[in-house]
Amino acid sequence: RAFDASGTPVWERTLPSRARAPLCSCGNALVAFAAFGGAVWIIDRETGRVTAELASGTADERVSAPPVSAGPSHALAIYGRELCLVDAASAAVRWRRRAGDFAPSEARFFPDCPDSLFVWGRTPAQGWRMEVLDLARGDTRWHRDFPGDMPVLDAVPARGDAIVLCGDTTRSMLALRHEAGETKELWRRRLYDSFDAGLPLLIAGGSVMHGDRETNRLLAVSLARGNIQTEGLSAVRRFLGGRRLRDYRADREALYLLTEGTL
Repeated sequence: RAFDASGTPVWERTLPSRARAPLCSCGNALVAFAAFGGAVWIIDRETGRVTAELASGTADERVSAPPVSAGPSHALAIYGRELCLVDAASAAVRWRRRAGDFAPSEARFFPDCPDSLFVWGRTPAQGWRMEVLDLARGDTRWHRDFPGDMPVLDAVPARGDAIVLCGDTTRSMLALRHEAGETKELWRRRLYDSFDAGLPLLIAGGSVMHGDRETNRLLAVSLARGNIQTEGLSAVRRFLGGRRLRDYRADREALYLLTEGTL
């Protein structure tokens, strides 16, 4: 169901079967992936009319991870070991690709890196792998393998590099750079023993930030060297002194904090 800004229902559409959340916003269309069966529906966001129904064409027809919007007209779903990219503008499957050496569990698209997809998951040897894919073709541009005690929790592009957040016993943040056919580790920063896996990495200026709801703090790490930065965060610490951190976002002008009540 769609609502306008005043909360008035605009249209309602019943799909043939249950869709896997979330809906993917792709320009003038919404893309919904059937949780089971491999169907993909393209919906006109103004009228709610289903303009096309596609078949994923994947061997596994169960969507195994939340779908993601991937640019102005694309949406990606993971079906077991297969990835399927749908082009809503042309109402067609752009490509499908089987991940041979790992089982993808999460995918991310970033507007600041519009020609790439970040995908990660477990390997058969119980390790972890992150791959950066070419959005247009689905080919692997580069990848990095991690041991079993370094599960990939989040990743974000930063000035041509990639910042990766790893959990479990390592509790670390590291910067990767791929050049001349080689993936290099630029720096690694061990985080606090108290570690919040549910909050995202965030790039703000020359820093990468990560928050911790349990200890009620926001950590800033230099993109250049990986050292913890304290300058500029004193006002944030004072603000959090009487409130509980719940989430955060940033743009080129400001850092936005979502807090709850008082401590």
